[in-house]
Amino acid sequence: MHVLRKGILAAAFAAGLAVAATPALAQTTLRAVMHSDLKILDPIWTTAYIVRNHGYMIYDTLLAQDEKGDIKLQMLEKYETAPDNKSYTFTLRDGLLWHDGQPVTSEDCNALTAWVAADVMNPVSTAYLNADCDKALFGWPCDAELEKLRDDFAREADPAKQKAIAEAVQLRAIEVTPEIPLGEYIQPVAMRKNITGFVIAPVPVFWNLEVTK
Repeated sequence: MHVLRKGILAAAFAAGLAVAATPALAQTTLRAVMHSDLKILDPIWTTAYIVRNHGYMIYDTLLAQDEKGDIKLQMLEKYETAPDNKSYTFTLRDGLLWHDGQPVTSEDCNALTAWVAADVMNPVSTAYLNADCDKALFGWPCDAELEKLRDDFAREADPAKQKAIAEAVQLRAIEVTPEIPLGEYIQPVAMRKNITGFVIAPVPVFWNLEVTK
């Protein structure tokens, strides 16, 4: 009990220091109870919703969606499409800063986009093409031909041959259908009346929220 009392007093003292250090400008804290623990910090490596939500809190994006779901410029001032429609040129807007105050440059963006990470369009890494029987997703699709094509894709070093294998993977996936999307769902949410800007989506997106008194 003595130890507990000392802990409470220490916490109260720390809280007092925190209050004393608070700037004169009053701020409102929005607290949310998330559905799971945060195990991975990289939003590219996993599609877990908790990681995606955390990523939106600390990372910015070149493009973003508004409350209507329309794509808008976020970090970009503009972007241009090449005449052959095979490449894009992105121009960053002025004033972008890292957390330490250093400016964000195009070299930074190139380093991030060139980073090796899980690619959902890759026949090897995407779980939706996994037809390895009991090692596949729920439903356990099992197709030896599709698995051989995925293995051939992983072992092939020639980009042209990889492309041909990828096309064969697509045709086989359409034929055997290892995964069927059933559509989106809207998760029930509840919030106070003084919270605005909430985007209705399959999962909560805590972005651009405003809290009024």
